[in-house]
Amino acid sequence: MMTSARSSSWTSSDPSLAELEVMVAEPSHRGKGIGKEVTRMMMSYGVTKLGVKQFEVKIGLDNQVSIAMFKKLHFQEVSVSKVFKEMTLEIRVDDLVRAKLLHDTAHMKERDYGQTCRNRQELVSK
Repeated sequence: MMTSARSSSWTSSDPSLAELEVMVAEPSHRGKGIGKEVTRMMMSYGVTKLGVKQFEVKIGLDNQVSIAMFKKLHFQEVSVSKVFKEMTLEIRVDDLVRAKLLHDTAHMKERDYGQTCRNRQELVSK
């Protein structure tokens, strides 16, 4: 699985705007809610740690599954590029969106990535 969230400040002077990218590459892992859960986690981190107030995604027009997932997360279609064959969706983080996002991710615990990798390596070495 590949996930990322990046500031779109290279195209905008607004550091509160972030672009999300999510890909569940392994076909056997698709359709299990992983993409939705990871997206919520990235959004929660962006809102609470980085001050993100708006997220956007660009999705290929042929990827109806991803388009539907982001619409279920209340992203709104803002444009369609026939040249690039992609749709841009966005969501503005108001108080209602923030409260729902924090509620939906309340059971998740943030962990230090480096420590998690070291712990995993110790388990494999045993």
